[in-house]
Amino acid sequence: MTVEIAAENVAFDTETITVPAGAEVTVNFENRDGGVPHNVAVYRDSSRPKRSSSARSSPVRRR
Repeated sequence: MTVEIAAENVAFDTETITVPAGAEVTVNFENRDGGVPHNVAVYRDSSRPKRSSSARSSPVRRR
């Protein structure tokens, strides 16, 4: 399974991606903000910590 996400204007185009448990997943990430680093977080379940207003990560969750 392949998922596509992009970041532009210091924001991701996708809030959350959920994939089946045990799936092999490739994440293709396109950073459209030249020179601006972005973080992507991967969680095993929906128990991720609440995002602060300054956080800019897009969780990729397994169900």
